[in-house]
Amino acid sequence: MLRRAWTWIGLLLVTAAAVAVMIYVSTSWQDDDPQAAVEEKPAPLTKTPVSVQRIESKPIRIVEKFSGRLEPYESFTLGFEISGRLREFGNSQDAKDNNAPLDEGMRVKKGQVLARLDDRLIKAQVANAEAQLDQANAQLEKADSDYRRGKELQEKGGGLITTEDYETRVTRWKEAKAQKKMAEAMLAQVTRNLEDTRIISPVDGVIAKRHVQVGESIRQHDPIFKIVQVNKVLLIIGVPESKIRMIHPRQTVNIDFIGRDTFGQKWRTRTGRVHQVPETENEVSKLFDVEVVISNTSKNNAPGDLRPGLIALASVEVKELDGYQVPVSSVLFRIERDAETGERREIGYIFSVVDGDNPSAPASSTDDPDKTYIAKRTQLGDWVEQDMTLVLTHLPPEHRNLVVRGQHRLVDGRPVQIVETKKTRSSSNNRQEPLYGPDAEQYDFKHANPNSGPRRAEQPPRD
Repeated sequence: MLRRAWTWIGLLLVTAAAVAVMIYVSTSWQDDDPQAAVEEKPAPLTKTPVSVQRIESKPIRIVEKFSGRLEPYESFTLGFEISGRLREFGNSQDAKDNNAPLDEGMRVKKGQVLARLDDRLIKAQVANAEAQLDQANAQLEKADSDYRRGKELQEKGGGLITTEDYETRVTRWKEAKAQKKMAEAMLAQVTRNLEDTRIISPVDGVIAKRHVQVGESIRQHDPIFKIVQVNKVLLIIGVPESKIRMIHPRQTVNIDFIGRDTFGQKWRTRTGRVHQVPETENEVSKLFDVEVVISNTSKNNAPGDLRPGLIALASVEVKELDGYQVPVSSVLFRIERDAETGERREIGYIFSVVDGDNPSAPASSTDDPDKTYIAKRTQLGDWVEQDMTLVLTHLPPEHRNLVVRGQHRLVDGRPVQIVETKKTRSSSNNRQEPLYGPDAEQYDFKHANPNSGPRRAEQPPRD
């Protein structure tokens, strides 16, 4: 019993000692100077280095781009108007073909003979028709002489010619005239048949297909050649319903070709015009197939190098307005849900640099090292995307010192250190950036590293 009592006494003593220690520590903390805690200030935010570009209003051409494929301006399927046996093809007029018989891929000129049928029988028919016409002319000449003599005798009277004889002469004269007309018609027909033993090219073009060989028997209207006109070509571009109202005939179109030459260089840009805007959409693609006509001749009127089947990108200027061009790389995008409709939409934000002493007013200059600048965030309204820029119709003055590098590390109100200030390029130097391919990679590299150049033994340190 006594032993248990001492155990409880020991526990009470340990508990009392612990409580005493806690009271002592609490009292010591309360005795500290409270003013010291009040005077402690949070560490100031470090300045974020940024690059700034001044954005100014200027005339901007809104350009829509559509891809398309070259097609012949016109296509002709040629055949003979009569049947017969194919005797020969015409010869190429191109010196590099060494006067070879025409075949697929060769160029032909308007009025050039492309093929001939065996015309020996028709030439004989022409000779026969000419002889019949000569005979008819002779008969008509004799009948006409008899008719005139009889008419003179009848007018003199006195019974020099009977009425029956006079009427006979008139009848023979009419028959001779009819015979001559029949002979002329026969000669015209066989002459036309002789002309139809040849196929004449209706345009300057290229032989896309040759369907027959020499010596084959040809029926009337059998296809012999398919000729495509290439002194001008059509670019067929697919325009969606939302943009078809912007396209009108006679609009100027700049055409860039996807292909490259042996050394990887782009083909030169061509200019064309909108030729035809369809009334209905293509049932397969659900796009409107707009035709753009492009000249395909060189300075000396020689055939050009455009071929049907090439892929091209058409840039159509649809509008010109005064606005602001903001680089896409400087915009932060987020996908948000509309509170009213519930639809997801893309929202764009930009950061600008403003005077830290007066954030509501635009900074007059960003080159003063003694001033404090802070970042100000704003949401963009409607925009039009043009290559690597967004075109805005409205930009408040306080947001025209745009942060173009370093914006991903910013929050609203954060102090910034301006390490580079760029000016907006003039419209004359506003070259459109390529969207794809090696040119785009070179463009991105040069503009991300403005001082980049050929490798040298000593390179200056980068910022």
